[in-house]
This record gives sequence, structure tokens and C-alpha cells, in this order.
Amino acid sequence: MTMTVGTPPPDRIRPAAAAGLLLGDLIAPAAIYYAARALGAPVVLALILGGLACLPRQVAELARRGRLDGLGTAVLVAFALSGLLSLLSGDARVLIVKDAVWPLAAGVAAAGSCLRGKPVTFFMLRPMLTQGRPENRPFWDQVWARGSAFRRCLRVLAIGWSVILLSTGAVELLLAVSLPLNAAAAVPAVVPVIAVPVLLGGTALYGQRTGLGIRRSLEAMSQQATGGAR
Repeated sequence: MTMTVGTPPPDRIRPAAAAGLLLGDLIAPAAIYYAARALGAPVVLALILGGLACLPRQVAELARRGRLDGLGTAVLVAFALSGLLSLLSGDARVLIVKDAVWPLAAGVAAAGSCLRGKPVTFFMLRPMLTQGRPENRPFWDQVWARGSAFRRCLRVLAIGWSVILLSTGAVELLLAVSLPLNAAAAVPAVVPVIAVPVLLGGTALYGQRTGLGIRRSLEAMSQQATGGAR
């Protein structure tokens, strides 16, 4: 059923949906790395095995949706290129530094997306807003085009994401290049364990407080439609 202006939209962000991401992409890679090291695996091999822990979730997404989302594709490409570069150069620290570069790049992209068009938060939250139904996308495109409150909230949220991601990347990069290799290898897992809950919690609190401007935008759209019908 296609959503209409009178359909109550979701007005809060549920961080429980990201629990799989936290477990699959952060905790599992660290656990596999230390298990491989305890069994005597070289640092490079242990890092690659830890990175492969991200694959099951992406395979499940591919089987369920028939395609990879942009983030999943970026993660897989990053691990493949970094693993190859690390093997060719013999420098295991390449994989560690790579994990610091991505939050920095994502933070710059999040901030830059606010300058023109829809911010990255619109596309990241769209599956939740549309309830996973492509036929609902035109509705939310209308909410974006006609709802100033919705646009403002998503841009503010994108700036918040950018600050968290840039801070995370800066801390990761500093620790990755300054710590001994064995200690630095844990940085890509330990730092995000702190940063991801902050990002999710901040998103949830902001969503609960503002409703992402959805209801105000829907009310404005309803008033515009009523006024236009007169």
C-alpha cells in the first residue's frame, strides 16, 4: 500500500536495527584477529581474517535484497584493495591506517552532502522511512521537496554525523601510527565500539526530540494541499 500524507510516519530512530552492524563489523573482526594471533597466525593474515568477518552480513543482504547497498560495496572493496596492498607491500599497518581513513572520508562526505541536494542522512534513513518499499520513495521525495523542517533536521543530523566521524577517524589515525603494531591492530575495533554507540545514540535522541521534522512537514503539506483545493 502506498503511503499517503495522512499515514502516520515513523518519527523516531531505533538503534536496535544497527546491532547486527556493531556485532558483525566491529566485535567479530577483533575477536577473530586475536584468536588467529593466539594460534600463531602472522599479523597480516590475522588482519585479513578479521576483515573477512564482515562478509556474512553482506552476503545475507545480497541474498535478501538481490543487491549490495553502497556502504556494503565500499566495505568489501576497501578490504579487498587494502588486503592486496598489504600483502604486496608486506606492511600490516596499511590495513590499520585504512580503517582510520574511511571515517575521515565519510565525515567529509557527510558534511559536503549538505551543500547541495539531499544529505547522506536522507539516503541512509530512507529504508526505514519507506519501510523498505520502493513504491514509497516518491512520497518521501515530496516530503523532502515541500517540508522545510524535514530538510533542516536531516542536514543538522548530517553535520552531527560528520563531527563524530571526523573525530573518530582522527583518533584512529593518531593511534594507528603511534602505537606498536600489535596494539594498533586493535584500534579499528576498539575506537568504533565507543564511536558507533555515540553516533546511534545521538541519532536516536535527536530523532525522538525533533521527529526529524516529519510531522511538521506533513502538516505543512496538508495545509498547502487544502489551500490549493480552495
